[in-house]
This record gives sequence, structure tokens and C-alpha cells, in this order.
Amino acid sequence: MLKWKSADDDGIKNVVLAIEPENADEFLKQLRTMFKDEKYSFEAISSSEQLRALRTPDVLVLSYFLPGEKPTEILKYLAENMKRTHIVLLPGEDKEESRQYIRFARNLGFKNIVTGDLPGDDPYTIDVAIQHPLSEVKGQNR
Repeated sequence: MLKWKSADDDGIKNVVLAIEPENADEFLKQLRTMFKDEKYSFEAISSSEQLRALRTPDVLVLSYFLPGEKPTEILKYLAENMKRTHIVLLPGEDKEESRQYIRFARNLGFKNIVTGDLPGDDPYTIDVAIQHPLSEVKGQNR
């Protein structure tokens, strides 16, 4: 099982990016650039199997396109097993399939959803979402 330090241990928040392998390197590079002066460490995983092996990270950014299980099964797992993790969902393009995914996620209690092309629709862009739950973002009407 992978072990991640908690932010309480050293002040650095551990962010795990669960994303399809073909996009992981570029996305990690962009996040590390965005947060270069912040206390965040970024790592990527590329399958639902790796996700299930994780010890609870501080922040999990989950792509709808993570290889492995069905996206809805992954959400069910997270709802039960990562209740203390700040989870940010990336549902992909605005299509019926992603809208169904968003509805399913919201029914499970997930609210931190970044929509639109990355970095996301204002005001809840990926950099904001990693740092703050949706409920803290003023002017948000989703």
C-alpha cells in the first residue's frame, strides 16, 4: 500500500492526481508550475487499482477517464473509503455522459467539481479547487 504523509506531519499537502497516463506528465508539470511557491507535493497514479492501494492523501484530483473500473464504481469507493480526503472531480467535456457522472457524484455528496476545459470554468478552476472546497468559493452558483 502506498503511504502518503499528512499535511499535519510536515506542512506539505500531498495531492494525488488520478488521471489517464497519456495526460499525467503534462498535467503534473502544469500543477507544479501553478503551485511552485506553495506547500504542495504532486504525484500521479494511472489506474483504479492504484487508487484503491492509496493511503488517504490530503487532496485527490480524479479524472473521469481514469483507466480501470467504471467511473461510478470509483466514486462509490471514494465515498466510503476516503471521507477525510479533499476530492476534486474532473468530469471532462460537457456531454450527456459527463452530466450523468456529475449528477451521480452529487448524489453521493461530491461537490468539488471542475467543469469546462482545464484549467476550468471561473471561479472554480483547478488551482482554486485544489486549495478550497466549493463551499468556500464566493459567488459560486452550482
